Amino acid sequence: MKHQFFVGTKELQLQKKLVTMNVKVYRRDYVNKHGMSPVYLLITSQGKRIRQRLPIEVRPEDWDEKKGRFKKSAENAVGYNIAIENEIAKIKDVRLVYYISNKELTLEQLVQEYNNASSNYCFVAFMEKYVEQQNIKPGSLRKEKSRIAKIKRFQKEIPFSQITIEWIERYIAYMAIECKNNPNTIDSNIRTVKKYLHMAERYGIRLNINLSLIQTRTHRSNRVNLSFAELDKLKDFYFSSYINPRLKLPLGYFLFSCYTGLRINEVKKLKRESIGKTITFTSDKTGKTNTIPLNNSARSFVEHYPDLFVKWISEQKMNDYIREAVNFVGIRKRVSFHTARHTFATNFLRKGGKVEDLQKLLDHSDISTTMVYVHIVEKEEIDVSILDD
Repeated sequence: MKHQFFVGTKELQLQKKLVTMNVKVYRRDYVNKHGMSPVYLLITSQGKRIRQRLPIEVRPEDWDEKKGRFKKSAENAVGYNIAIENEIAKIKDVRLVYYISNKELTLEQLVQEYNNASSNYCFVAFMEKYVEQQNIKPGSLRKEKSRIAKIKRFQKEIPFSQITIEWIERYIAYMAIECKNNPNTIDSNIRTVKKYLHMAERYGIRLNINLSLIQTRTHRSNRVNLSFAELDKLKDFYFSSYINPRLKLPLGYFLFSCYTGLRINEVKKLKRESIGKTITFTSDKTGKTNTIPLNNSARSFVEHYPDLFVKWISEQKMNDYIREAVNFVGIRKRVSFHTARHTFATNFLRKGGKVEDLQKLLDHSDISTTMVYVHIVEKEEIDVSILDD
C-alpha cells in the first residue's frame, strides 16, 4: 500500500519545501527458520528509494500483498496493523515538523529522524526531553517521571498525530480499569498530558486535538487520618512485647511521621546520629532545608528501637506492614505511609495549632494547600455540634 503525503492544493503549496515522498509496506520474500518473513517500509522520492525494516515479522500466508497489512484472519492482526500505522504516522509527523520549521527534508534526513525517534514527533520522547532540560525539585521530578512511565506502559511510542479525544478517553479507561486509579489520580495524570501538549504547541508542533476539549476537575479528596485514640492504640502496640518483630521498624517510622509530618522520602534521608531536640531535613518537594523541633513522642519512638534510622525496607513492604499493624489493633481505615502526614496535620489543628504554623511545618508554598486540613477539622466540629441542645 502506498501513502502519498500532502496531496492536492496543500501539496502544491509545500512542493518548494518538501518533495513528494511515497511509502509502501511490503513483506520480503525471505523466510527464516521459524517460517517468518520481515516487514519493510519502502520510501521513495525523486527516483531515490530507501528500505526501512520494521520490528515486525509475518508468516507469508498471513500477509495481504495488495493492502500491505496483515490479513484479518491472522493472529493478533489488529495489533500488528496498528503497529504498522504507528510507523507510518511517525514518518508523517517528521514531515509535518520539517514543514512547520520551514526546513527542507531529504530522504536521508527523513530516515535519520525516523530512526532517532525524535522528540519533535514522539510525544513520549518530547516529555522526557523536556523534563531532562528543566531544573525540577526531586519530589516533583519523581512524580513527573512516574506519570510519563505510566503513559509509556499504556503506549510506548505516541506520534503527536495520534493524540485525539478518543486517545484521551482510551487512556482514562486504561487508568481506571487496568491501573485502578481513583478519579483524582486520573485527573492529575490527564492534566499532565494536557500541560505537555500545550508546551508542544508553543514549540510549534501541530496537534490533532483541540486542547480546550480536554476537561478535568478536582474531586474532593478523602484524606484519611488517624485520631488521637487510634494513635494511642498504635503506640501501645509499638511499645508492647507481643508486637511481631517485622512490624516494629515500619510502625516506628510511621509513628515518627505521625508526630513530625515528614514525607517518606524525607524520613529516609535522616540519620540516627543527627536526631536530637531538632531535626534538619531537605524538603522532598521544594528542595529547601528545614529545621523543626522534635517533640517527646517522636523522640521516644527513636529511643525505643535501635534499628530505627539505621535499617530500611522497601516502600511497598513498608505500606503492607503498616496496614497489617493498623488492622491488628482494630483500626478499619485504608492507610498508607502518607496517612501519617495527614494525621500530623489534622491533629495539629485539633490541638488548636495555627494554620500559619502548620503551613511552615508542612513546607507548603501555598496556604490554600494547608487549608484543606482546616476544612477537615471544621467539618468534624460541625458534625459534633449538631448533637448539642
